[in-house]
Amino acid sequence: MIAALGRLTSVRMAIRCSEERACNIADGAPRALPPAWARGDANDASALGWMPLITRLTRNYKRSFLLRLTGFNDADMMNFFDEAGSRIPPPALQRKRAGVPLGPAVAKLAESFGVTHFVPFSLMHRYQREDSVWANECATSAEAHAVGFDSKRRAILPAFVRYDLLADSADPINPPLEPVVVLPPRDFGDD
Repeated sequence: MIAALGRLTSVRMAIRCSEERACNIADGAPRALPPAWARGDANDASALGWMPLITRLTRNYKRSFLLRLTGFNDADMMNFFDEAGSRIPPPALQRKRAGVPLGPAVAKLAESFGVTHFVPFSLMHRYQREDSVWANECATSAEAHAVGFDSKRRAILPAFVRYDLLADSADPINPPLEPVVVLPPRDFGDD
């Protein structure tokens, strides 16, 4: 059945056991899952040092999934000003405004991990504070990940998806977007 390789930095990868029993996966809960799947959660982790192991493992499975934060990098180092006090447009916004497609980079990432499926992950954040709501323009939509994604061996799934491993089928969930609610800094204890 399935066993856990454990956490490598922040990656959990399920691998096949030789025993015919349910094994513990990541959180310690016993479950029986189809033997032909692997899942990698590479959010907030780099692949330095363990990429060869991950790619070797994913090659052993019919289906493998990479869940990772990707995008135009709107959550990192983007609140800069020039000497005159004017905001410097962050690289995320510059790439977005220039129409740079994200899909080719996502396809390359999926290829480098050797997975069969990529799922946009951890990108549903919204900036709510009055002093940071401007950053919502820099955010990457889930749909942007598929723009320019071209691969004969990899597939991109929707960010919100129900994947049936036994039937090998994906059904989009399509929850409605929450409205952006703008709040003053004092609501966060920062006044």
